[in-house]
Amino acid sequence: MDPAVVIGTVAAVVTAASNFPQAVKTYKTRDTDDLTYGMLLLLMLGLGLWVCYGFMRGDALIVVSNACSEAMISYIFFVKALGGHRSAPKADPAE
Repeated sequence: MDPAVVIGTVAAVVTAASNFPQAVKTYKTRDTDDLTYGMLLLLMLGLGLWVCYGFMRGDALIVVSNACSEAMISYIFFVKALGGHRSAPKADPAE
């Protein structure tokens, strides 16, 4: 097997999997307070462009891995946009 294909496949799987822990945390807690809309929107845009690029190149690995990441980030974005829940205010250490 071509080493470039192996490296590309591992890179795609690891990169897509990197979003999974945050998606699980968001699902369990509905807490997205520490995530900014700007970061989520830019990441969604970048992933969408990668999907388009993958289609243009005819590269299923690029399309699938970035579409999976796009789905997880979009889920997190919509939970944030719909309000999720707010974290309890943190105790003031001065008190």
